[in-house]
Amino acid sequence: MTDRGSSLGNEVDSWLSGLVAWVSPWAAIMLIHYYFKKRGRIDVPGLYADWRHAAIGDINWAAMVSFLAGLVAAWSFMYGGVAVLQGPFSRHHDGIDLSWLVGMIVAGLLYLLLEPRYEAVRLRRRVERMPQAAEAEA
Repeated sequence: MTDRGSSLGNEVDSWLSGLVAWVSPWAAIMLIHYYFKKRGRIDVPGLYADWRHAAIGDINWAAMVSFLAGLVAAWSFMYGGVAVLQGPFSRHHDGIDLSWLVGMIVAGLLYLLLEPRYEAVRLRRRVERMPQAAEAEA
């Protein structure tokens, strides 16, 4: 019975470690987007608009790049029950797991840096398409 409980404990620990590695970068991006970019105001009808005409667009590449960088950073500081989930930093420092903190910091700071640039490029492309859309309607 001890082996089964120990095995279940390891499985739950590995699952939770992986979950934290995904959630912490995502949460940092969502919090920064909501509180810093949108200042707590959400355009709910805009969330359901057709992606070609929506103010948001289809994919926020700044968020995706920041999320992936946060995942890699979180993994490098993660100490899970499975060897694959043990990053080099945590293995080198006797199992210290700072994945949630590092993932949030990396994803959040990178999103703060990339999002204004992404927004400028997106708006420029949208303006460039406006004459084409007007010609197509005529």
